[in-house]
Amino acid sequence: MWPPASCTTASARASAGGSSSTSSRPCEPAGLGEKLYVVLDNFSPHKHAKVRAWAAVHQVELAFLPTFGSWLNWIEAEFAALRYFALNGTDHRSHDEHSAAIAACIRWCNARADPKTNFAPGSPIRQWAEYPAKAA
Repeated sequence: MWPPASCTTASARASAGGSSSTSSRPCEPAGLGEKLYVVLDNFSPHKHAKVRAWAAVHQVELAFLPTFGSWLNWIEAEFAALRYFALNGTDHRSHDEHSAAIAACIRWCNARADPKTNFAPGSPIRQWAEYPAKAA
């Protein structure tokens, strides 16, 4: 739900018994005057007026992936691996067995996970200062 619970005002957190912050806008990007860019898919709630209003107030620019651009979303590759290694060619006899296979795959992947860095370092898109108005 928007705004995220972590983005409530400092005074509201303090009155609720939580820690207070010196910032009146705790979800503001770290440096004053900096804008935070959030890349999103085209899931309709991401485009809701309340989400856009919150983003505008908190100096957050919402950048939407192009339609049919799921290959740009890293989580899609993770889902593909999960389907391939844990689900394809299986006939689980119960939901518990199915859940156990998914959990085992996730544990295996997490134990070997590395941060995603230097993604497409030579790509011209990393050099763009301004994005085209209509990318798709």
